[in-house]
Amino acid sequence: MRAVVDCIEVALRLRISGPKGESDEFAAIVDTGYTGDLTLRCEDIERLGLIPLGFRTAILADGQHSVLRMFEATANWDGNDRPVRVLESQGTSLIGMSLLRGFRLTIDIVEDGRFRIESLM
Repeated sequence: MRAVVDCIEVALRLRISGPKGESDEFAAIVDTGYTGDLTLRCEDIERLGLIPLGFRTAILADGQHSVLRMFEATANWDGNDRPVRVLESQGTSLIGMSLLRGFRLTIDIVEDGRFRIESLM
């Protein structure tokens, strides 16, 4: 996985596919406070042709509750395709802790610090 680290955020690129084979590569920020899999913007969800699964109530970083549309997609994660739940968001795409389940996340929080995600299985 390619990653970029600065002292404020860790971002990596991953390929996301929709149900009809549409796919694209997205930059997403690792958010250890987000318990889900992934968030994408509305226009990205539409471009991939994701099908709505329903709604989920989320507690945002500022403590507000928000009802967000939920979708299913396929993410290429650690070289393997796996189903992921996607919540629609207004901002930057986020990778949550559920996508990182079964992996070790190591971040050196220094200028030009290293970033590593490794499988625990």
